[in-house]
Amino acid sequence: MITDEKRAFKRSKRKFAVRYCPHGSGDHHAGTCLSENISLGGVYFVSLDSFDIGQMLDCAITMPGIKEEGRWTARVVRCEPVSEKMVKTYGIAVEFVESFGDSQKNLGKILES
Repeated sequence: MITDEKRAFKRSKRKFAVRYCPHGSGDHHAGTCLSENISLGGVYFVSLDSFDIGQMLDCAITMPGIKEEGRWTARVVRCEPVSEKMVKTYGIAVEFVESFGDSQKNLGKILES
């Protein structure tokens, strides 16, 4: 089968709570949303905030059955307007560049189930 898919990891349309803020800012200007899709390589979510391509974010993701949030440092690879009806929102795609603790292992278990 021929495909134009360039992603290294298969995406899952699972909905996880995602908290994000600019890297190193603590929770300053933090946002919370639901993931639209997620993989071991990154996550896509809709945000009220716009970010620059290449900007680093701190992301914390709540996964079902896991006590601690997964934590990653992630790089913005895409930011596109998705709606301007009532409130302007942006689709944000980030790639994970560093995981902390068992975050990557736990996400792998959840996505396999």
